Amino acid sequence: APEFLERVAGLPRATAAGATAAFSLAMLLGRIATGALLRHVAARHLFLTALLLATLGFAVYWGSGQPLATVLGLFLLGLGVAPLYPLSLGFAMGTAGPHGDAASARVMLAVGLAILLTPALLGTLADAAGLHLAHLLLPGLVAAALLALGVARALERRSVRG
Repeated sequence: APEFLERVAGLPRATAAGATAAFSLAMLLGRIATGALLRHVAARHLFLTALLLATLGFAVYWGSGQPLATVLGLFLLGLGVAPLYPLSLGFAMGTAGPHGDAASARVMLAVGLAILLTPALLGTLADAAGLHLAHLLLPGLVAAALLALGVARALERRSVRG
């Protein structure tokens, strides 16, 4: 995000570095709000809403070209991303039943691999296609999350019928 804010949105280097805190702040606020929201909204609906908010945030972040709007988009993206991990972990644990320990370990392995590999993948894409185009990896990840949710829903329906 700091490179994007500097190179694409045109913020000065120090301002770009500081402005990336918008994402972390939004993640914190989003995680705090997730617990309260789950008392009123079904987890699947919150997951879908979070993906939509992340997509909206990404569109503003990636497409505006205006520094303030780009930072606002980064904040919205952080709000959208915030509940995805806790909700995904909850889905995995709920589905795993008595195999919750194995599910938790696999989720943590996936998170660790994502943290390890995604920056390198984004950097490689940025070197090959440019920083602006490389960020299109993000909506691809949202699409993958939607696909995973759809497959999980279909499997759930099949197991209820069978």
